[in-house]
Amino acid sequence: GIVDATADLVCCFKPQIAYFAARRAEDQLEALIAHIHAQHPDVPVILDAKRGDIGSTAEQYAIEAFERYRADAITVNPYMGRDSIDPYLAYPDKGVILLCRTSNPGGSDLQFLDVGGEKLYERVARLASHEWNTSGQVSLVVGATFPAEIARVRAIVARPMAPA
Repeated sequence: GIVDATADLVCCFKPQIAYFAARRAEDQLEALIAHIHAQHPDVPVILDAKRGDIGSTAEQYAIEAFERYRADAITVNPYMGRDSIDPYLAYPDKGVILLCRTSNPGGSDLQFLDVGGEKLYERVARLASHEWNTSGQVSLVVGATFPAEIARVRAIVARPMAPA
């Protein structure tokens, strides 16, 4: 299949959970990730879920991502604050990839809002790379279609984060 044909060419696989869940195919997602880990153990799996909820619910999503699916990392929406990402950080060997500056057309509706003298996406980058990244697990989603924002995020981060 596609995974086996491309595993030596990719840095990771990033299945989008919604496409499996909408078709009641979560078991297929489990099987896919298990196959990747068994056949291509050096290729990490990022569960593209963009989860974001209160702590107790986030805890269940973390269990889903890391215990049920055995993903190596998950995409998370950080806009509910630190307590919404803490449950993912409780898995020290897993990556937590926070939405920062997304490439979707509506992303700038919120991400460019001024928050205390900086744009919201800049605040997310600052929090993610400093206060929230105490264990070195956090990285950021920054759309490749925005080179100026990539440069700005790199300037804020100023040190390597976990690869995403």
